[in-house]
Amino acid sequence: MRLDLAQQKVLVVDDDDDMRQALQRWLSMMGYLARPAASVEEALVVLNEEDDIALLLLDLGLPGIHGHALLREIDRQQAPIPVVVVSGSKDAEDVITAFRHHAADYLTKPFNMDQLTAAIDRALKSRRAVAGTGPTMEDAVPSLGAGSGSVAAGDGWGFGGTARDPMPGASASRPAEGNHRAPVAERGKDTGNAGVRPAVAKLAGELRRGTAKLPALNPKIVQIKEVLDDPDASSDAVVRVLQEDPTLSAAVLRQANMGYYRLGSPVTTLREACVRLGNKSMYALALEVVMAGQFDARHEPFKSVLRGMWGNALLTARFCGELAPRVRERAEEMYLAGMLHNIGELVLLRLLSELGSAKDLSPAAIAEESEDVHESFGAALARSWKLGPKLEWIAGYHHHPRANPEADAERRQRHLVLAGWSLALRYGGPYLPGQSDIDPDPHLEQLGLAPQIIREDLGPLATRWLQSMRKA
Repeated sequence: MRLDLAQQKVLVVDDDDDMRQALQRWLSMMGYLARPAASVEEALVVLNEEDDIALLLLDLGLPGIHGHALLREIDRQQAPIPVVVVSGSKDAEDVITAFRHHAADYLTKPFNMDQLTAAIDRALKSRRAVAGTGPTMEDAVPSLGAGSGSVAAGDGWGFGGTARDPMPGASASRPAEGNHRAPVAERGKDTGNAGVRPAVAKLAGELRRGTAKLPALNPKIVQIKEVLDDPDASSDAVVRVLQEDPTLSAAVLRQANMGYYRLGSPVTTLREACVRLGNKSMYALALEVVMAGQFDARHEPFKSVLRGMWGNALLTARFCGELAPRVRERAEEMYLAGMLHNIGELVLLRLLSELGSAKDLSPAAIAEESEDVHESFGAALARSWKLGPKLEWIAGYHHHPRANPEADAERRQRHLVLAGWSLALRYGGPYLPGQSDIDPDPHLEQLGLAPQIIREDLGPLATRWLQSMRKA
């Protein structure tokens, strides 16, 4: 329980009795004092009687006076009460209108308690900034964090794509030039390999034959990529795609208004948000929002491992974006490379979790048996998603050079990604056995960077990033 916030009052305005009561229970668990209202009229009574309301949770589809009217009036009076919209509306215009009237955040129903906690934290942080107490640490973090859940994508994981023209399966005998995990002999004898080995072999065989059921890329991402790749496309084309998805619209507007991007007045239109973020950051953000909800599992150990993998991917992306300018690489491109380089691990683990015997597989066995095949899955998925040749080779060859001698650009980018990944392990924690002792220093030295200086520079940033990610 967050005792320091126990006295803060949150006004909950929702005409759905079950939803309102659920929000009250969650707020109580989070340490807030909830004040309920079933309509705008009831909310106005509370606001007029109590002058210490810290935050407003506002549904839009209310009986009588619409929620937008209350939000508009709060904005008109410049009342110092941040508003988090909680709505079941799937209309992106509601999102745009809410941000235009300076809503602090927008959550689309259904959402979970973690997403509500993150939205409230962001809203109260924005209130402190407006009050003149200055930004918190997270305001200075160049994060592309999605924030409020995943884009609606049909069946979530969205199986339906198959691997076409897959990359040849990786050989267990090829040298591990970029050290991934500890040598097999150091992982202990009883890892439970007997159960996972045939499962991995089966999936690898399907991959080689082109019959593996890889996850399908969300159609919205495909549309956005096609528009961004079209030199003749206007900004209106991107806006039209975003307007079809309220969660993605909210994420883009939220990101454009973060301290890292804010250049003056708040962003209130999708067009302005797209211009401020830029194409590369827009695409990375869209991918991050979509993927955040795709790689999940119903049971352990996969649930925890996949969550750890995704957290590592996001932290790796941040490290890569920070390191890139120091070696004359583009930060936006290396952010994407860092986020997606281990996509093969995520795919393989998600496929394994669907097997009937998955509950008997141990993380140690998974770590050992996925060592030499996850790059093949990564390259196949990158090709299936048409992510482009650079991301395909990053996903498929980040531990092993694909040519000898290796091209200077590929060597630099590969070591940059591995440096980001191993730094993420050091600061964010390993997600599979055998990763605790992986050292980022050799990769930093390959880049011509002084490891001690990098650690001194990035250590404090990593702490802030982790804090921001836990709230997102």
